[in-house]
Amino acid sequence: MLAVILWFLLGTVGLVVGLAITAADLFGAPPRWLLAAAATLLALVPIAILIDGLPTPSTITTSFARDHWVADSLAKAGVALMVVGVFREVLSSSGGAVSATRSDVPGPDVDQA
Repeated sequence: MLAVILWFLLGTVGLVVGLAITAADLFGAPPRWLLAAAATLLALVPIAILIDGLPTPSTITTSFARDHWVADSLAKAGVALMVVGVFREVLSSSGGAVSATRSDVPGPDVDQA
């Protein structure tokens, strides 16, 4: 289901990321793997832009992402992996259930009658 949602939101890049996440789940990769992969992809974005060549300030338009499709795809994949990795990390650290009970909410201790 995740692969279909990512495919709908991000296109082909989302489908590839969704299939990679599904494969990671099948092989039992920890959520930290997703975060490490996301950090690696996001670190490659500036390198991809430098390889394509930096534009002059007067030529930066809305077509910048279209012209630098490798950097755009790396950024999409990195952000998608980061979001899913953070959610999975939070769920795994909380034992699979996230709940906000009265003791979990910070605030003043007020006795209720």
